[in-house]
Amino acid sequence: MNQIGSLANAQAESLRTFDDVVFHRRTSRRYLPERLSSEVYETLISAAVQAPSACNRQAWKFIVVDDRELLRWLFEQGGASFLDHVHQGILVLYCNRTDNTAYGDPIQSAAAATTILQLKASEMGIGSCWVCHLPPKREIRRRFRIPAYYDPMAFVTLGYCQREPFRRPRKADVATVLSYNRFDFTDPPMPQIDWGMWCRRWGRRLYYLFPWRRGLYPWARKYEKKFYD
Repeated sequence: MNQIGSLANAQAESLRTFDDVVFHRRTSRRYLPERLSSEVYETLISAAVQAPSACNRQAWKFIVVDDRELLRWLFEQGGASFLDHVHQGILVLYCNRTDNTAYGDPIQSAAAATTILQLKASEMGIGSCWVCHLPPKREIRRRFRIPAYYDPMAFVTLGYCQREPFRRPRKADVATVLSYNRFDFTDPPMPQIDWGMWCRRWGRRLYYLFPWRRGLYPWARKYEKKFYD
């Protein structure tokens, strides 16, 4: 067995319970160049489709992306910077035909499947990152020939980790996020209008409306949140 397989198997062997998998999982953005096999993808998706979905529609689709040109395109059209260095991932889609737009049925159902996909990857010793910093949906549909009634929901990068992900503690403990029967938290109130958020939101919209945004890359990357895991 090669070194990659040994490391992945060693990690998988250490994750024997559900709690092991949940508390061990952390995002990884740096991967070795080895490609995942079709059997690995099938195992991941077999787990993902066990997720709950609104009205039990199970209206997911998953596109494996391991073409270097397509990965480069996702980056160049305004995706997260680290996408320029990944080797593979899965584009998660969900049918957008729903009468419950208030609660975003397609978003919730796709998120449930994506969560299980990541947990299964962690159990198998595979690193992953859930990416929503992507080009506009209309451009992704056109590039990947996706029908209008399916929405791209997320892109999950995958690969064998260059190193063990740093297990940062969660930002809040249970006592600060749990209450019973009413909203009973002591968080300071947020301003009615967050002008900083408003400016960033409109800046993002204008950036993605610009057809030659590649030329704005050096400027735009200054405002992207950077990760060094």
